[in-house]
Amino acid sequence: MKKVILSLVFVLATGSMMNANSKLINNLTFGNCTQDAWDYGTEAGEGNPVLEYEYTNQYFELHCNSDGTYKLTKI
Repeated sequence: MKKVILSLVFVLATGSMMNANSKLINNLTFGNCTQDAWDYGTEAGEGNPVLEYEYTNQYFELHCNSDGTYKLTKI
């Protein structure tokens, strides 16, 4: 009986670790790229609205898909 309980605990713990890793990957893959582009443009533009737009657009074009997710790059 102890072996059954121990193996059940092991299986559940392994499943939890897999879920934690997949959440990290999903956050990187499906994160809010649009918000990151906005933050980058605001910081880099230093209050100049034209520069803020240009930097935001540049970040979005390089790193984001049209739906706001990150582009996957080949390593």
